[in-house]
Amino acid sequence: TFMLYLPLTLAVAQAVLVRAGGRLWALPAPMVEQVQQVKAESLVNLYVAREVDWQGRTYPFHYLPRLLGDTSHNPETQRYNPVLLLRTGQGLAAVHVDDMVGNQEVVVKNIGPQLARVSGIAGATVLGNGEIVLIINPVQLAARTDVPGFDPNAEERVAAFLRASGAEARLEEIPAEVATAEAAADAVGCTLSQVVKSIVFLCDG
Repeated sequence: TFMLYLPLTLAVAQAVLVRAGGRLWALPAPMVEQVQQVKAESLVNLYVAREVDWQGRTYPFHYLPRLLGDTSHNPETQRYNPVLLLRTGQGLAAVHVDDMVGNQEVVVKNIGPQLARVSGIAGATVLGNGEIVLIINPVQLAARTDVPGFDPNAEERVAAFLRASGAEARLEEIPAEVATAEAAADAVGCTLSQVVKSIVFLCDG
């Protein structure tokens, strides 16, 4: 014989599973208004504009790992790239992910007091293969003021500046993981000024 213990309450929810930054994430399905498949050229424009306009509403645009503080992964560009338009209450956000896994009914697990107060984390679930996946609210994460952005043209602008200044050799000093023009400027010992959306580097020489 054996004993089977069952919880008094069991929270089951529909979630959208996505892959970004090398990990799986679950998003509450009711907040997903639309999933767009964006071409690579249009995706670059979205990163430059940092917003998506849809049906008269403006959605702040982010790469999902950036919302989670991960700056080591850069967006993967494919022929068609999934962008999710999310809405909860009055909050809006558009997030780019590397891959759409699909909808799934999940059992919501309690994440404990250590993470319960962390904004943007709604819970966790365990998939059939035993993998633990966090259930996140990107709209809450996007409301923070310290979200790092991604500049798709940073490398080209830095390269053009260094060639113009006769310092092409310093291109090799820029780490591969640099994702913004600001970080690239720091890597080569420059300061960055942005005037009327034009980036000007002021270097010592």
